[in-house]
Amino acid sequence: MRKKRLPAKLPELLACALIEDGGRILFMKTKSPDGREAITLPCTPVPKGGNPVQLLAQAVKAQAGIDAHVQAPALKGRLNAGTRKAKRWIPAIAFSTTAKSYRARPAPPFTGSVWLTAIDALAKRFTRASEWLRDCENIS
Repeated sequence: MRKKRLPAKLPELLACALIEDGGRILFMKTKSPDGREAITLPCTPVPKGGNPVQLLAQAVKAQAGIDAHVQAPALKGRLNAGTRKAKRWIPAIAFSTTAKSYRARPAPPFTGSVWLTAIDALAKRFTRASEWLRDCENIS
């Protein structure tokens, strides 16, 4: 008899850092095994009962090497945390974030960082965790 797989526990939401400087936003670059480059915001899944502000500040420090101060939510949307066939939607929120120094020192698995305007970013390829940015809504 075939064993039924239990679904993985989904996070309560996906928290992303929207680090802006002079009208440009910080994106982290990744490279897929086939050599294609994609961009993403520094983000972290937030489990049920977790503090998104605290977890996001830790994630930005670990991913981008920036000591960030997380502020109010700026964008919201929905992320498909399931598969393309069996969609499981979770909320995704981008918090506006400030820092003393905006110099990013990306940690693996990121290959670099890039500052882009919102319009320039839409022309690039997003990672799966940041696909929701294409059809998000502004709440600030």
